[in-house]
Amino acid sequence: MARTERYTAQEVIDAIEKGYTCLGAAQLLQCNAETVRNYAKRYPSVHTALHAKRRELVDLAEMSLRRAIVNGEGWAVAMTLKTLGKDDGYTE
Repeated sequence: MARTERYTAQEVIDAIEKGYTCLGAAQLLQCNAETVRNYAKRYPSVHTALHAKRRELVDLAEMSLRRAIVNGEGWAVAMTLKTLGKDDGYTE
């Protein structure tokens, strides 16, 4: 017997667009987050949508880190030097 899917790939993509994460999309679809992850494994278009939303979150985090650096927050300066500056010799 053929397996039928509860959602179309486009419905999952639309939920990711609104919910940003697997859990957020799952809540909108009223399913388990693992279901969204399985769709991402099965459908390249769903994987791409999920990756794009994760990239947006990373971009926002980078912008916040930049603000903290500009404001001279020590933790932000130290973290940046330890990670991005390690090729320039900033290591412990």
